[in-house]
Amino acid sequence: MLRTADYPIQGFLYQFNKTALEILNAQDDDKITVEGIVEDIEVASPASLTAIQCKYHEASTSFT
Repeated sequence: MLRTADYPIQGFLYQFNKTALEILNAQDDDKITVEGIVEDIEVASPASLTAIQCKYHEASTSFT
């Protein structure tokens, strides 16, 4: 069995890029937590909490 880390590495890169995008799009009073208690990325504003779970699926074209 051939074992490579290609997909996990691509997943980490996707999560890194998504985190950077969330930071760049955040408001001044937002708090960004990476690998938080709820999900991979948490964006807390005074009015809400957005929890983002990152999954990279290169081989999949549809999801159910």
